[in-house]
Amino acid sequence: MSSKATDRVVIHLDVDCFYAQSEILRRPWLRDRPVGVTQKFLVVTSNYVARQLGVPKMVPVDEAKRCCSDLVLINGEDLTPYRYASKLIMEVIKRFGTVEKRGLDECAVDVTEEVLKRVASANPTSFVGHVLGGDLTTQATQGDLLLMVGTQLAAEIRCAVEKETGYQCSCGISHNKMLAKMACSLNKPDKQTCITQSAVNDFIVPLPVRKIPGVGRQTEATLKEMGVETMGDMQSLTLAQLSSKFGDRFGNQLFDACRGHDYSRVQDKGFSKSLSVEDSFKPCSSLDQAKEILSCLAPDLIARLDEDKAETERTPKTFTVKWKSRGVWKFTSTSAGMPAELLLATVPLGRRTQVLVETGLRLLSQSLQGREFCVLNIGATNFIKDGSPSSADIRSFMARPCNTQSGVSPTQVRGKRQARIEREESTHISKVSVCIPASSSSPTEFEEDAEDVSADSFKYSFQVPGPESRRIGLENNSCCSQCGVEFLDERTKQQHLDFHLALQLQKSENRWLDAITPPRKKRQRNGTLDFFLLK
Repeated sequence: MSSKATDRVVIHLDVDCFYAQSEILRRPWLRDRPVGVTQKFLVVTSNYVARQLGVPKMVPVDEAKRCCSDLVLINGEDLTPYRYASKLIMEVIKRFGTVEKRGLDECAVDVTEEVLKRVASANPTSFVGHVLGGDLTTQATQGDLLLMVGTQLAAEIRCAVEKETGYQCSCGISHNKMLAKMACSLNKPDKQTCITQSAVNDFIVPLPVRKIPGVGRQTEATLKEMGVETMGDMQSLTLAQLSSKFGDRFGNQLFDACRGHDYSRVQDKGFSKSLSVEDSFKPCSSLDQAKEILSCLAPDLIARLDEDKAETERTPKTFTVKWKSRGVWKFTSTSAGMPAELLLATVPLGRRTQVLVETGLRLLSQSLQGREFCVLNIGATNFIKDGSPSSADIRSFMARPCNTQSGVSPTQVRGKRQARIEREESTHISKVSVCIPASSSSPTEFEEDAEDVSADSFKYSFQVPGPESRRIGLENNSCCSQCGVEFLDERTKQQHLDFHLALQLQKSENRWLDAITPPRKKRQRNGTLDFFLLK
């Protein structure tokens, strides 16, 4: 390996039989008994007591019971406690380095920075845990010294996780993410394994190509057609052969991976870009069956959205529905604007569920067209931070200069507006229009005029006092408690209060807005919001 390939230390951590361990931690009296966690008709995981009695994971419940009549089965379809436990575990691990989550119970940690500090301050003398490559304490390379400290740090992480959360983890230590993950599965449970530089080739050669990240069923089948079944077989192929078959990027990745190289960095990817829940079932095609499935999935997605909102202060703008048929690996996907009412925690759960089901059925009716499906997934994506310029706020609508797709430059728009202002100075009414697309609560363009509005558009008008009204009001009227504007008379006062009310309704994304502006497939100008300013 080059020095570039051995200058990092990566630890891959995997919580042992995560779901089963979670249930046992909540029921300590089950610790020495065989336990399986079920989702629908499958035992999705089992503890090591059950595995020793012949109960693997991902087997039908009936088969699991035949293997072990004393098996304790616990329903694990509600993932809420598992997500909470995952957050606690990840918070502990983040203290030791950059963390890249690989699911609820797995992550990669780059501990290079901490390792270098420790190597500089002390001379490491031994590995901790299992090691591939023999005893290197007397003639260790610089890369081996880094891994020695890495194994010590891995033991500290596992100890901290168990002490603070109660969960036991297994882990792998090596110079890159791929090798660390492979090492993690070698000795379980509650153990750790390190792959040193000298042991990489002997370890990697006999492994099936499916072990390489990114190699799925189709790639595996293509490689078998080329006579390649193991990583050792792949080493006989040139970079040009792999690139011509799989493209430059993936070809380079395969060429490196079969030699134990992985140059991808451990990255904290932040919050998930999407949230979803799904279910599998016997093939069906009717919308009535889809409605029942959506009704079951809806509360879980709503709970996840509320949980994400509290944690991240962000809002999804797109609602997605995905489905696939038996024997098909790729999902068919369709989407629409996220119903505003669905996101309001103040709305009763029953009503939010109804809105979600209705939206999902509308999308499925357009997509399914009578075809069978056996997996259904609903989710949310396209998140924006609350309070960002993209969020729904009338004042941010007014600040947007133009539609970037209209071909009109900002300078032209400013000139056009100035001319319009000068033209309207002699009148008593000035008018501004903002386009509000029905598929979103955010604006997509600023309109100078309100002509050619579609028949089903939303048009709302009200009046607010202009500069002259403020000057007159200074002498004989009260001020607005919210913005300090002086009132001319009771009529202008009421109109001004209506203005604030409209702002509040828009900011809160009240449900009447969604009712008036239903989601559309295409972005189009389909509504205006008019402000009349008294001069």
